[in-house]
Amino acid sequence: MHGICSPSGSGRCRAFFGLALATLVGVGAGSSVWGQNRVAPLYRETYVSPDVKSHQGYAYDGTNHYTFDNQTIYKWRDDENWTLIDSNKAVLAGLTGINHLGDGDFFEGKIYIVAEAWASCTNFANQSILVFDAGSLRRLEAHNVSAQHHEVSGLAVSPHEGLDGIIYVTSYCDGSKLFKYDLRTFDYLGTLPLSRTLNGLQGVAWHDGRFYVPEDGGLLYSFGLDGRVSLIYSDTHHGSHEGLKYIGDNLWWLIDEGRGQQRIHCLSEAP
Repeated sequence: MHGICSPSGSGRCRAFFGLALATLVGVGAGSSVWGQNRVAPLYRETYVSPDVKSHQGYAYDGTNHYTFDNQTIYKWRDDENWTLIDSNKAVLAGLTGINHLGDGDFFEGKIYIVAEAWASCTNFANQSILVFDAGSLRRLEAHNVSAQHHEVSGLAVSPHEGLDGIIYVTSYCDGSKLFKYDLRTFDYLGTLPLSRTLNGLQGVAWHDGRFYVPEDGGLLYSFGLDGRVSLIYSDTHHGSHEGLKYIGDNLWWLIDEGRGQQRIHCLSEAP
């Protein structure tokens, strides 16, 4: 079934689980943030993965799934059982002053993930962007971005912006903007201010000119390069709402409801 949680394009129709619909809120009188006066679509949850033993984030390379725990990367086969292919439980080996991964993204054979030493919004340090080989999960690069003094909770790669592509980074502690870094050099490029401040951002996805960001409390927002924020979904699951990615026609969202229930939830546009 096209558009229903089948990122590999195989056409598999997976089992339906719970349904939660959003109340949609437009920003700006008389206009839709989706443009052309179109109403933003409702989303519904159409699939939940098996437990992925991960708390922080999610990515997909077109063939395999990747999930990120505090100090581990897992690689899963895109089959019914999400068979574990590989893992790297030493992602921080050789680094000092870092104890915590965030959300990440896949691009051109590499996994990009934010990392830092995290204790609280008044106690974090060594904010970094780490780069891993997606095949072996071996760490290739580590880039310290702490000079900008913002916390790092997730990132998304926008490969066709700027001179070389842009990495957009969210902060759990400052939801008034996104932070921009050059994809090739990791130089700081400034910020993308938002029309309203969001709370507890846990990650970011980029798709077709729009960003998607989840608040930890379960609200999901979207905005374009103008930063005009719109609420598109309200989730009802208890637990921590973490990183997400947009794949095909669907949003894939890591929600941690506790040990044994750390799963990827797929949201599809309602017909």
